Amino acid sequence: MKKSVCGMLILVAVICASIMICFGQTFANSMLSEEDLQSYSLNDIMFYDPCSGGSSGGSGGACGITVSGSTMEEKVWSGLTTFMTEEQAAGVMGNMETESAHTFSPAIHEISFFTNGGFANFDVGTDSSTSYGIGLIQWSGSRRVNLHDTFVENGAAELWDKYIDKERQTYGDVKLGGDGFLKKAGDDVANRMIAIELCFLKEEIETSYKELYDKKTPEEAAYYFLVSVERPRDPAASKDAREKAAKKFYDQFHGKSITGSSSSGGSASCGGGNVKDSKNINATAVALAWPEDTPEKDYLYKQTNGKSGSVVWKNDLYSALAKDSGGPTEAFKTAFDEVFPINGNRKTWNQCSRMGASCDVFAATTVRYSGYDKGFPRGLGGVLNHARSKSDLWEVLPFEKSKLQAGDLMVRTSKGHIAIAVRDENDELWIAQGSLCSKFGYISKNDSNNYQYIIRAKKANNSTAGVSVKDGVANSNSSGTVTKAGTGNGDIGASALELAWPFGTDEDTYKSKATDKFAKYYKEINPSNDVHGGRSCDRFVSTVVKYAGVDDDIPSGNAPNIQEYLAGSDLWEEVQMKDPKSTKEYQDGDVIAFGNDGISHVGIYVEDGGKGYIAQASYDGDGNPAYYGVVKDTSNITSNYFSTVKAYRNKNNKNATVECDVCAGESDEDGGGSGSAGNLKSGGMTLAEAKEWIKPYHDAAMTKKYGYAPNGGATLPVGSILQFDGADVRTDTCGHGTLNNCVAFSQWFVNKYTTLGPNWNHTAMGNRMVSRLGEYGFATGSTPEVYAVFSQVSNHTGVVLGIDKERNKMVIGQASCGFYYEPHVKEESINQNWTYAYAGRKLRGAEP
Repeated sequence: MKKSVCGMLILVAVICASIMICFGQTFANSMLSEEDLQSYSLNDIMFYDPCSGGSSGGSGGACGITVSGSTMEEKVWSGLTTFMTEEQAAGVMGNMETESAHTFSPAIHEISFFTNGGFANFDVGTDSSTSYGIGLIQWSGSRRVNLHDTFVENGAAELWDKYIDKERQTYGDVKLGGDGFLKKAGDDVANRMIAIELCFLKEEIETSYKELYDKKTPEEAAYYFLVSVERPRDPAASKDAREKAAKKFYDQFHGKSITGSSSSGGSASCGGGNVKDSKNINATAVALAWPEDTPEKDYLYKQTNGKSGSVVWKNDLYSALAKDSGGPTEAFKTAFDEVFPINGNRKTWNQCSRMGASCDVFAATTVRYSGYDKGFPRGLGGVLNHARSKSDLWEVLPFEKSKLQAGDLMVRTSKGHIAIAVRDENDELWIAQGSLCSKFGYISKNDSNNYQYIIRAKKANNSTAGVSVKDGVANSNSSGTVTKAGTGNGDIGASALELAWPFGTDEDTYKSKATDKFAKYYKEINPSNDVHGGRSCDRFVSTVVKYAGVDDDIPSGNAPNIQEYLAGSDLWEEVQMKDPKSTKEYQDGDVIAFGNDGISHVGIYVEDGGKGYIAQASYDGDGNPAYYGVVKDTSNITSNYFSTVKAYRNKNNKNATVECDVCAGESDEDGGGSGSAGNLKSGGMTLAEAKEWIKPYHDAAMTKKYGYAPNGGATLPVGSILQFDGADVRTDTCGHGTLNNCVAFSQWFVNKYTTLGPNWNHTAMGNRMVSRLGEYGFATGSTPEVYAVFSQVSNHTGVVLGIDKERNKMVIGQASCGFYYEPHVKEESINQNWTYAYAGRKLRGAEP
């Protein structure tokens, strides 16, 4: 593929026809439209690009946000109303006024930075552990570090260094104020910094706080922004002041035309060839991946001695790769470093993802670098949610190979993979992909139908003109791929029982050889390894998981490799256990990691005939007995041989979920049965449906069996744990029985249906249930969603079971120790001053 380098090719006729001059941070508009320039670039037509002068400004803008005005307030208002309504902008500014010390300075630091003399050994651009705020809304911790990365991504690192860096402090003094900053820094600097910070805020809102866009009044927007984005310890203390400020700004700027200095604040995005910011996902994927027919060794990922180790950024980033390992293309490195800089969160990713050997990292880098969606996430868990939340950019469709278009993203949740469909200049279909801890981005023939979704970019320019998947690389036969013979049944426990020697097999047998089925499959996925490698706990676990078809990317190498991968993968979650040595907390198919001084062993918990076992292999290299995969008793867990026991549960494992529309409640498939509150209905329930759903819970509560004591207290000590319907419930003071307690009802719902369950017991009072769930990773906000847990300031909690927007009603389920003590459902107005933890986004078994 031929590439036009930005700014290097000059079309004399164009220069003569239209003189375009770059002055400092801005330049005059070209007579060529953006579509013309893009078309010329894609078709190798020489043209003059005004950004070739290397200016740090330009028309590219930060997220397309344009900032205008003569005062700081005007500038912020103009930028916010680029992407939200006036009412919402007023609500945000009502919060910014307090957060920025009434200055609206994008370079403002927390005042304690100056009064306390600063923080020793603290880098505001990289230290995510320090809670210290910067900017218009005082981003702190990891959000501050991400803000820094946004400055870097928009070509404005020098602004961060000059105006925000703690060692320079030039305009960070709170006494200087916004207008003082504007006077010293100048219009263009102020505009650019505001645009970049608002770009970052826009990405945060559209990723995590999109409910802001539903708010209709300045006051509603101000309160939502306060409790969801700013999140002070006591929102009620500042609620009135921020709502009044929001109304003030709305009255001040509503309908007003903002004039004065204007600039877009971003980078001109030069130097990336003809794919960067082209909005052509198709061509960008080809430009960043290894071409078709590249030898596999060039893109294979292999670490030195099989260990992850630590690496140093810059020149030594890839130093941990083995000598016979491949790596990413230079084009990918350039793009990767720009859209996911190492000094951001990337430095905390696991080793192979940090270097780009991961399917989700390759896809996200491609989409971001193409400029189509610069907030596109890595991590398979968030991709579908992101696409669905940005329906103006993306469309999620059922997978049909015959309908694939150039640049389509293909997602497989059952085996955890994402790839990009590529069409070349001859309209032939290929696939561009990476693989976690296995392969860097490469192109191969697209012959797979095992995907579930297509994510299509609605507004991308996915041209195939000039796209050659073979360009620049001599033909060379690769080693090919192995066709796996695994069951792919999605059941880790069943796969372990199928591949391991059964319980009770004599030692001589399982020490001397592997089962025939294990030996056959192990050889297929490890063609260069002898089957004796199966005498290893990590290789046994890795082989079983791959055989089950739930995670093709799980590594082997040693037990710490397995544990580190499980802890960092979106496909796995650590089981929160009260007593790790009690087998009652495990589920069939859980991977168990053991150790004393660090993790040294892994196995798989399996259930057979109603009993629990451990399927495992062993080889520690120190002369201890080695044996192939075999089913043994649970003494590894229950004895004191290992002081540390951790369990990891795969979200796609069939035994970790059961049949229901959208969740994993451990109920009958038909949703009824004794002691079962049934399945959740996808999309929520009507009032009549909710009454049927809650009936088993209600009937159980009214039997006065569960912690009932007529004079208050409980038959079990307060704080004890009882089980109902496969989920833990914490007993508390309630004369009508534990199940009638509102906190118990919400806790039972979380434990039964969400990925946090079934043994989460860190509950709180009803008015703190939402904030406590927030501490455990649930998104929170002030707008109801189906299957969200709510908290009321009156010390009450319950669950939203359905929403009827046309009638402005929601169906809630709740229990109570008060006047109406029976668990019940009823309708309420949607417009409640409640907070919500969005449990519906973390349902077990639901598609992400």
